[in-house]
Amino acid sequence: MLLMESPRTPYHLSALVLFDPPPGAAPDFARKLHESLRSHSRAVPPFNFQLTEQGAPVRATPAWREVEHIDTSYHLPYVELAEAGSAGLQAEIARLEAVPLERTRPLWQCVFVDGLGGGRFAWYIKLHMCLLDLLVGVGRLAGGFSAVPRPDSFAPFWALAAKTPQQAAGLRVPGLSKRLAQQVQALSGGYGSLGAAIARSALQARQTVQHDAPDIPAVPPGTASRHDSNVRVARTFALDESCVARIAAAADTTADCVLLALWGGALRRRLIARDALPEQSLTVCTPVDLARMGRTELEFRMSAAVLPLATDVADPAQRLFAIHAAMAEAGRRLRELSHRNLEVYTGRLLLPFIVRELSYDDEVPPLANLSFARLPGLAEAQYFGTARVAELYQLPSLLDGQFLGIGAMKYAGQYAMGMLMSAHRDFCADDLVAALFESCDELAGALDLDFGELPGAGNLADSMQRRGCGQCSAAAAAMRPQ
Repeated sequence: MLLMESPRTPYHLSALVLFDPPPGAAPDFARKLHESLRSHSRAVPPFNFQLTEQGAPVRATPAWREVEHIDTSYHLPYVELAEAGSAGLQAEIARLEAVPLERTRPLWQCVFVDGLGGGRFAWYIKLHMCLLDLLVGVGRLAGGFSAVPRPDSFAPFWALAAKTPQQAAGLRVPGLSKRLAQQVQALSGGYGSLGAAIARSALQARQTVQHDAPDIPAVPPGTASRHDSNVRVARTFALDESCVARIAAAADTTADCVLLALWGGALRRRLIARDALPEQSLTVCTPVDLARMGRTELEFRMSAAVLPLATDVADPAQRLFAIHAAMAEAGRRLRELSHRNLEVYTGRLLLPFIVRELSYDDEVPPLANLSFARLPGLAEAQYFGTARVAELYQLPSLLDGQFLGIGAMKYAGQYAMGMLMSAHRDFCADDLVAALFESCDELAGALDLDFGELPGAGNLADSMQRRGCGQCSAAAAAMRPQ
């Protein structure tokens, strides 16, 4: 995880939590809460883990040591927005997303953002991917939440002990990490002559779980310039969980496939509008939880799959079926691979990206055109103390060469969607989110679904609650049938 990070490509998991103050709260409620949290300077594992060296640069041979106290001025900074509301918050998130965590401190931050208007405030939380397992990260962050207000008893996530040793240990892949480091050190020096071979090796890895895995199309907006990738745009919104579930049931597929099909449809629309749709499908990289597949014998839990988004398919239902077939095949093959072959597959898949980072060679194709991750969520509304968690989002890492990262998780009956985008050429984030509304209605129509049957839903676009973009809300309203 540390090898895969550079100043222009921070490799962290982020969460955005928006809070409503309790009824009748004083105007300085948020500031006083921040001052109270600053008193929690003792952190528990892994939030008190700090990188140290073992006779070599920490980038090559990292190890942990525990610190007794954390510096709350760094780990819990206070930001008051100059511009109230969602526009100011989105600009602040985009700025914070592009800044790597300091490696001389425990690798996390919880930025306390005030000034949203109406007493509302937010936490923007960054956790380095080497510090905590992606799949338990949100669970640890929500450890201090409760289903009811607790005015006299609450503590922040960094002061709460883990429920299991695995949650405290974070993500550890010692054998795989060592072999990857050896391959990187052997290849990075003479990369110019080996680049094509490494790229072919990655394609062979993708074909391990998908026979007809295509090359990654390097077309706008398929790859982002290195010089542009640190300029970020953030958006958040939500889809009604029941609507996604009805689409999945009608197509006999999963919610993940539905979400990918919706994004594939939105991207196809925007690429067609710009006369830039490639003949072959754009690709998406998604993490794979091997333990949930029953692969508990492995020393590493996470792998990944690169799948087609079927943007080359015109019919929205057929696009969904193609994504479902590719995901099912990838899952079957990953379950069947031997221990050793699974390690080789994961290493070959990630190696070109690592070498691309170390060599600064733009000719190497990125890992995929975009990334998508769906994390476990929370079924019921939550509180921190007396403040209500109004909205909860996960923002993904934006990997080098990718123009878009998508994070999804359930919260209180909705799929909370976080989008992080490279400000690449003229591909507008607001236009893309507006196209997602159209993609939703298009897919529902192709499956002969009538969302008017749902109480208060209207069509699917009406059931989507847009968060924080007035322009997109107007665009979505304009697209809805009169």
